[in-house]
Amino acid sequence: MPENLLAHHTTARVGGPASTWITVSTEDQLTAAIADADAAGTPLLVLAGGSNMLVSDAGFPGTVV
Repeated sequence: MPENLLAHHTTARVGGPASTWITVSTEDQLTAAIADADAAGTPLLVLAGGSNMLVSDAGFPGTVV
């Protein structure tokens, strides 16, 4: 299964794929990922722990950080 399947990253274990999945570990990487998505005009979802969140099985048509 692909890493970008959101079900792997939510506590409810539901959710389809994200168009783009970016893992960051620094504030600078986060800032760059947000700026890149904004410049490309793509939807952006910043996902932290993945709790209290339901994602459609159709997925997310944008970038998930």
